[in-house]
Amino acid sequence: MLSDVPAVVGELRAALDRLTALDPTDLADPSLLVGLSELFDVETVLRAVQTRWLAIADARETHRYDRDSTVSWGKVGVRIAGTTRYGATARVRRQAPSCSHRR
Repeated sequence: MLSDVPAVVGELRAALDRLTALDPTDLADPSLLVGLSELFDVETVLRAVQTRWLAIADARETHRYDRDSTVSWGKVGVRIAGTTRYGATARVRRQAPSCSHRR
């Protein structure tokens, strides 16, 4: 299934791997502060994208792809904690009334 990763997601992962390798103690104070601000902005955008993708996956009932629920997929596929996984799915379902799959 790894080959199914959209190219842009793979590129994002590669960029995050490079970011992880960066030692922030090597940065000058201005770069550290600006970089930190950007990281918080990036986190906000990434969470919005995750929420959108989860809403689409939930609406399409993609859990049928592997005969598991979207919530269980989060547990096995991306290893996120139960309360976080359930909360994210519930939040998406509340925000997207057009989702056909409800619990």
